Amino acid sequence: MSQPNYSGTFHMVNQENMDAYLAALGISFPLRKIVCLLSPSKEISHDQATGAMKIHTSTTFKNFHMDFTIGKEFTEDLGPVDGRTCQVSVIVFCIHTSACLCRCTGSIF
Repeated sequence: MSQPNYSGTFHMVNQENMDAYLAALGISFPLRKIVCLLSPSKEISHDQATGAMKIHTSTTFKNFHMDFTIGKEFTEDLGPVDGRTCQVSVIVFCIHTSACLCRCTGSIF
């Protein structure tokens, strides 16, 4: 069975419990408040044959780019966001949620 094509543009409609989720991750109070005010849009480009994904996230505060291949570990630099660098492997991806394994280093301000 082939993978679905996840390419497209997606806009956040709502968020529930985001502040509690970010607090559990150790994100600082000021940064949590900023994040909870954002309504990001994501433009996803997905190559079904290779599993390669490019995600461009746009917000009024900052834009982010992430390139990865499903099932392969990559380095995600969260330095500009919260001071961390993570080794991430996205093992399952879907539009509504994804499952990934992360090992992060660095402090969270």
